[in-house]
Amino acid sequence: MEPEIEDRKKLADAIPNIESVREFEVTKFYDGHYTYYSKPSEGVRIAVEFARPKIAELVGGVKRILDDLKSKLVEHSVRFPTFATSKPQADAHIDQLATAKFSDLATLNNIFETFLTALKGLPGQDPAIQQEIATTETALTKAKAQIIEALKKDPVGVFHLCVPHFVFHSTILDKIPNEVSVAEFVKDAEAISKGMANLCKVAGLSIQKIQELAAATDVGRREAYEDHYRSSISGGINEFWTQEIYNIHFRIDKEKLSVTISDNTYNRRISPSERSDGFQWYLSFYTALLSEVSATSAPRSFFLITPRLSFMRMDRGTLSDSSKKSCQRLFK
Repeated sequence: MEPEIEDRKKLADAIPNIESVREFEVTKFYDGHYTYYSKPSEGVRIAVEFARPKIAELVGGVKRILDDLKSKLVEHSVRFPTFATSKPQADAHIDQLATAKFSDLATLNNIFETFLTALKGLPGQDPAIQQEIATTETALTKAKAQIIEALKKDPVGVFHLCVPHFVFHSTILDKIPNEVSVAEFVKDAEAISKGMANLCKVAGLSIQKIQELAAATDVGRREAYEDHYRSSISGGINEFWTQEIYNIHFRIDKEKLSVTISDNTYNRRISPSERSDGFQWYLSFYTALLSEVSATSAPRSFFLITPRLSFMRMDRGTLSDSSKKSCQRLFK
């Protein structure tokens, strides 16, 4: 791919030596990773060196906010002993956010939302503690917005905005299973079930959270999270599937992670394998697509779909506005 003049302008800050590049060679592998090479002249092929995104200072600001919250919650637990039993849980949530991966723009919103949902759900709060959490939420929301703005300038993300994005969907590999073993899934999610891994990623259900909830003894707390992830995934599913309103339910037990589906016609929750072939395909395609096409992806995406090996092109703008949905099949 030879970069055009407009692309060179966009990539000036992302790739320091862009002016010497004649063309790029980008390879995407089945496991999802990419290799990037530039060709400054005929017969010469060198790895692309991207500028580093500058978010360290912003992440440091988030950690200072969390340290301040942790200190203030110590004071609150002394002042209001009813909250003291919830303090260890609060610390665990704070530590989890402090060590989160802030460099992934696709999951950043969910990381903060999950933390704030957990914090607000802690028992034993009085108005003063609730106000403390609200103040922290305001500060974190501002910090998150700054990180998002910085990540939008992520050099690899900027590069992907200039090239087509390829998504491979396999009817077999991306199929959503009824359940998986928690112990096996947390060790290597994609190896155990790429379909379940995609579903969890789109819902914002991280491996760390699966481990935490599988070990939880508080059933009410676990069910609250299951409801949160149900809402997260079901809203998007129903934006494009118009035949019925579906709810995708997670159940996280000590030994297994399972998925069931309900609708407005039948109250009973049934397994994915009991749904129609068409809906099973749609669910696997939707989750495979959304797990790949993030906020840093290219404006044009190409899909290689099995088993018919259809080649499909869809503008990213159609993914967020159902009134503008369009999907053009280029080859059959």
